[in-house]
Parts: sequence; C-alpha cells; structure tokens
Amino acid sequence: MILTMKKYLIDYILVMLAVFYLFHLPSARSQSNAKVENINFYAEGSKLIITYDIVKAKTGETFDIWIKIVTSSGKEISPITFSGDAESGITGGQGKKIIWDVQADNVVLDEEFSVVVFARPLKKAEEPEKVKNPVSSGSLGPRDVFMPDKVSFVWLGIDYSHLRIKCETDPDIIKNQYFQAWNKLILDEPDKYRVKKMLRLDDLKIDIETITKHNAETNTAVMRAEYAPDYSLSDIASFVKSYNSQSKTGIGIVFIAEFIDKPKKEGVFHVVAIDMTNNEVLISERMHGEPGGAGFRNYWAGSVYEIILQFEKKYKELKGKYSK
Repeated sequence: MILTMKKYLIDYILVMLAVFYLFHLPSARSQSNAKVENINFYAEGSKLIITYDIVKAKTGETFDIWIKIVTSSGKEISPITFSGDAESGITGGQGKKIIWDVQADNVVLDEEFSVVVFARPLKKAEEPEKVKNPVSSGSLGPRDVFMPDKVSFVWLGIDYSHLRIKCETDPDIIKNQYFQAWNKLILDEPDKYRVKKMLRLDDLKIDIETITKHNAETNTAVMRAEYAPDYSLSDIASFVKSYNSQSKTGIGIVFIAEFIDKPKKEGVFHVVAIDMTNNEVLISERMHGEPGGAGFRNYWAGSVYEIILQFEKKYKELKGKYSK
C-alpha cells in the first residue's frame, strides 16, 4: 500500500504495494542463501509498522538490518527513532517487525513513499579469517616484509577507489579535492607519516602513479554506505591484481581505504604488502584509526597517522604472525 504522512497524521490513500528490499553480501566468502521477503507496512497513529521475513537463513546465522524511506521525488530518509528488528544480530525467521516513530523524528511525509529494508549477513566472531601465504609463483613470502635489508620497498600510495563513506560531505568533493591531497600529505610530511619507520626501512622508493590513476577512476555513485563493506583477504587480492606491475620488482606497500565513518569517528584501512612481480598479497592487516585535526583534510588524514603508529607498535607481533 502507498501511504502519505502529513502533519503527523497517516491516511490510507491507495492500495498498492510499494516496498523493496536490498540484500548486502560483504564478500564472496560469506555469501548467504537467505532472502528478505514479504515486506509490508502499515500505520498506527504517528508510527509506521514495517514487517518482513528472513527466509532460507542458516542455523545460527545473524544479520545487520536497517531501513530507509524513499519518497516519490527521490528524497531518502534514514529513520533514527525506531525499535524492533532493525539492529545488529537479527536471526532468520518470519514475522520480523520494525516500529518507526515518525513524530519523534520530526519528519513530515507529504508525498508517496517506499520502505527499503536492507540486510547483510554478519561474520561469526568464532570464525576469524585465517592468514595464508597467498604467494603462488613469486619468490617472496610474508616474512620478507619484515626483512627490510633483503629486498627493496616501494610506497604505492593510498588507494581510495574502493572507499565507502558515512558522512555528509559530497562524494565528488571527497574524490576531486581530497584523494590527491591525502596522498600528497604522505609525501610532503614523511617525518609525521613515517611509513619508513613503520617498516624499519632505511630506504623507501616512491611510485604512486598506478594508485593515482585508480583514485581518479573512482565511482562516486556507490560511495555512500551505512556500514563498512568489511573487505576480505580475497577482496583485497582482487583489488591489487589490477595494479600495473610490468617490469617492477620488490615489495609494494599500499593502504587500501575501506570506510570513513563520521558517527563512529574512525577510518578503516587495510595495510597491504604485495610482491610487485605478480601482484600477489604478502600481508594484509585491517586496521581502525581515529581521525583528528583541523579541517576535513587533516581530520581524516589523522586516521592514517594513527594506523601508521599502530602498525609500528605492533611490528614485532606482526613479524611473529607472518614468519610462521
């Protein structure tokens, strides 16, 4: 049914189904056969009641659930004051129910609208991703990343081409004004953004041409997201396979940006080392950094700075992890 809300009063105006769903899968390794079906909604006073089923879910499988309202003119509204089955950890089954308090959110809906229910499977905490040696044909292995005197290292830059954001700033502005600026900071302020010290290096070559090209080709239409995509090792491996590695040798170091989360005040990045002869991943560490600084550029560059410090502090621990 299509409803209209005006002055916090809900009136039935047409009998039509106007509900959609979108099911998010964070990576191929955690694909689920579950589906969101039988979505419906109805009014109770100033509240909107949304019902749905999660079918074909596996035993013990849980999901993140969230909703959006999309008006006929294309305006998107993310409800804030809601209760029920719209949170993290929802199990499969029928008769799921979400209650949105429209009046409490101070929202006036004076045109036709649709309810969109989003769901994505959660990883099980007891099934962490195992780190394996992915090198198949090159001569380098993960332990070589922690042997700085054995091989040359190249700084490839910060890859923002797979970035998702949860903030008000326009994605096109972030791409056009800040991708290059953030990469330039690393080069202009090496004493602060001390990648060399992080890896115990005496020398670090610079070659950010490939990453600059990838950043320029970023699709900003898909950049906004409610949740971090939680890229897996296989995702990271597929990203770096597209890097130009012709006639290159040594170990390439790249930070792959995953998520900028303004509400949580954190940036999520993967610190990645690759064998440049074949673009195979040697190590990949998913890390969270707290932003800080004046202005948008410096504020989110602060999360990169924090991650560099974290890696530096964990160097011995990581060396033991990847040298086994």
